[in-house]
Order: sequence, then C-alpha cells, then structure tokens
Amino acid sequence: MITAGGLDPITLPVEARLLLACALHNALVSPRQLRSLASEVRDWPAVVRQATHHLSLPVLRERLSEIEDCVPSEIMAELDRAVIVATAHNLQLSAIAVELNQSWFQPKQVRFALFKGVAVAQRYYGSVSGRSCRDLDLLVSANGFADTMTHLIAQGFRLSKPFELPADPGRHGAHIDAMCGLNREISMRAPSGPMVDLHQSVDLTGADFPTDELLERAETITIAGETLPVFSTADLFVYICYHHSRHRWSRLHWIGDLGRIAAAPDFDIAAMRAQAKRAGLEKLVLACLEMPALLVGAVAGGWPVGPGLAARMTRDCIRFLHPDNAAPELERHSRTDDRLFRWRDWFATTAIEWRQREGLGRRARAVGRSLVPSWQAYRDLPLPRGLRWLYVPWRAAAHMVRYFPLPKFGRKDGKRG
Repeated sequence: MITAGGLDPITLPVEARLLLACALHNALVSPRQLRSLASEVRDWPAVVRQATHHLSLPVLRERLSEIEDCVPSEIMAELDRAVIVATAHNLQLSAIAVELNQSWFQPKQVRFALFKGVAVAQRYYGSVSGRSCRDLDLLVSANGFADTMTHLIAQGFRLSKPFELPADPGRHGAHIDAMCGLNREISMRAPSGPMVDLHQSVDLTGADFPTDELLERAETITIAGETLPVFSTADLFVYICYHHSRHRWSRLHWIGDLGRIAAAPDFDIAAMRAQAKRAGLEKLVLACLEMPALLVGAVAGGWPVGPGLAARMTRDCIRFLHPDNAAPELERHSRTDDRLFRWRDWFATTAIEWRQREGLGRRARAVGRSLVPSWQAYRDLPLPRGLRWLYVPWRAAAHMVRYFPLPKFGRKDGKRG
C-alpha cells in the first residue's frame, strides 16, 4: 500500500526485499534467509532492473554467489556481464584519479582528496569492482580550485550544464573565476567519457565540513598502484550520513556504504561521534547506526513505526525501494518547471535539514540557503566580484515575482480604457 503522504505501511514485493537483504552487511542476513527469499522470486529480470537502478549489481552478484543453485543460470550470467561493465567504468574513474594526481595535484602541490565512489569501493568493499560508481568525486582546496578547473579545461575536460564556457575566449577567465566563486561543486566530463565532480566544499556552506580540516585529516589508500588521499573513516562516515540522508536513502548502494564503513576495522565510534558533534550531526549519525536493524525487519516484511529519526529515514528507504515510487532526484529533474512542486520540494528539504541538524545557527543556514547568490543569476546578469552581493536581493525579488505574480489591471483584452 503506497500513499503520497508516506504514512501508511508499504508492502515490498519479494524482489525488492531480496535486493535489500543483499545490500545489508553480510553479518545481518544469512545465506539461509537469502535462500528463502530467492525461492519466492518469480520475476528475476525485475531483480536485475531494480539492482541496476539502485547501483547494487556488484553487491547483488556477490551475495547471490552464496546461493547460486537458487538463481537461474541466465540471471547469474547477466549479472556477471553487468559487473564486468561496472568494473571497467570504475577502472576508468581510477585511472583519471591516478593521472590527475601524477600530472597536476602532486607537481602543483594542490591539496585534494577522493571521497565516495571508487575510494569507498577500494577501502570498504575490498576492490574498485566491489561497488557501482557513477562519477569521480574530488574535494579540492579553495586556493587551488580555480587553477585546477582551468587546467582540466585546457586538458580537454568539458563542462556540463549549466557551466558551459561562453563563445568568446576572451571571457573565459572571468567566467571561470565567477563559476568557482559561486558554486561549491562543478561537473565536468573527462575526455575519456566519465563524469568528474570537483567540490570545494561538501556541504551547503562549507561550515559544517570545513574543507581545510577534511584535507588536513585525510588518510591514504592505494588504487591502481598509486597512493591517493581520501577522507578519514570518521569524517567519511559522518559525511555519508549527511549526504545519503539528504537524498532520503533512495538508492540501495548507500545502505551498503553505511554497513560496510561501520564494519571497517578502523571504524572508531568515539572518534566518529566527536566529528559528528563538531558538525552538529551527532543525532543524525546515531540514527543512521540504528537503520540497519530496522531494515532487517523490512526484509521480513516489517514496517518501522514511531516518530524517531531512524524510523523516519528507514521508512523513506523502504518507500523508494518499491518499484512504483520514483527516487526524489528523478522526480525533481522531471518537474523543474512545476512551480508548486518546487516550493513543496524546498519546504520538504528544509524540514529534513532542520530535523537532522543541531544548533540554531546550522538550522538558520539550512533555511537561508536559497538566499545564496546563484550561478543562474550570474548567467542572467554577469557582475564583477564586488557587486555580486546584489544577487541576493535580486534573487529574493525574482522569487516573489515568479511565484506571487502581481494581478493584472485593466480590461481583460489588455487594453486600457
């Protein structure tokens, strides 16, 4: 039963429950339980389709290998092929990270760190092939961000919408300066094809996860024979709780991250809680630690009840696991021209940030995030750095005009008497 309000229990089909069981840490779901679920599956192609959507193919293949005699041979063959494709993509991402480290970050002494994606796969899943990844995420220090962007463009990286360069080459320098000054994240496509996301902060304002501190505490891992900097386990766990909860746990690979990082040998709950407290997110991360046990109940067909944050987030995860429900980011992209939906989405996102944050200042930043000067404002009216504060009142006025239009006076045919 699925409702728009999301308050009524949702009964997941067995295909979705099997996917959830495979996404949870191995210690929480036994092969016997997997075997029981697999025996009820009637639509194996649906399992593969949903695993593809949830970026969970490698994890699904790994767990189903424990009960291979219960799975149609053609499905296992299809999963094998899919994992090969995912591995090839991840190797491309890894090669880009290695090449940039050797040709740019090290020679120019620009501080950076990998996070999410292949860094998580290598460190917590055992290899870069253990987790599906879409793009390469790099956090770059503020004083090297614009230079890094300029270098990548010169190397053939192509900016993605809405960051295209102007036709006049003489304006490129000012455009890049403004782009780096007004955006915390910029997406590019590498010459070899994969997407690369450059970040100069990983949260809305950079105040809760200060970039310099993250880079100062960075640790290293080895990918493709190269030593690369990554977030510390404590920093990464707090960050993934923040990031994945903002996306309402709508993809199952995020549940996999939660369990595997928490089970890592170097996971120190005291250090993690200290970092969470500094970021004003201790309540959130403790709720995230409760989620796997609640999701085990969902594998058996249960529905978490209660007003707590852990139960609320678990209900979100279950809701978006049902194949009839679109992930929030997909709905957001498909309804960009729906003004009423955009307002509702803003209030819903703000409510999530408010519930998950601790401290009035942090909550105020979450509410006031829409007043930050926008990149669209610069595209509409390019202003020099010293005048960009004008984008704040301009954006507020534009919102008023766009969403609360003034009534038209005069006759209906538009002519004045």
